Amino acid sequence: GSYNKLVVVVGRVFQKVPWLVREMEGQLEEMSVARKKSSLTELVLAKIGQLVGDDNTLANELGVEMPRKVWHYLAYADLVVARMKDTRQWAVYLLKDFPHSAETASLIDEEGWELRTKLKTALKEAELVAEVQTDVEEDRIWVSITTTKKTKGRARDMEKLYK
Repeated sequence: GSYNKLVVVVGRVFQKVPWLVREMEGQLEEMSVARKKSSLTELVLAKIGQLVGDDNTLANELGVEMPRKVWHYLAYADLVVARMKDTRQWAVYLLKDFPHSAETASLIDEEGWELRTKLKTALKEAELVAEVQTDVEEDRIWVSITTTKKTKGRARDMEKLYK
């Protein structure tokens, strides 16, 4: 994909810390477009490495809760890329009684988080190990669910889930 699409994905992955994205883009200003893409990829991987590593310095500096597992970043990025490519067939559902107002943008973010939490809880009650990712934009919520049957071996279940 193009550099601009990569910037969109990076913006979604680091949506809680938009200043970090601006900071990374600022480091690339003097580079050619061809070099920007590979350099941004390297910067993003380095930041994710810092966030999931043993040293919590970057996570503390950000001041917000960020995922601590690599596969959470991979799963979310996969959802964002799939949504952008529009190669999958998506099921569309109307959110019953959802208000249409100027506050809808913040409400849809909350609704996405609540939906994710409820889905994870329901899948856990069904004795499934699940990874649920949501992406929210304007009046839409995209959901990606990966599951595997829960066994006594948690490590093996997680490995099957993230294959």
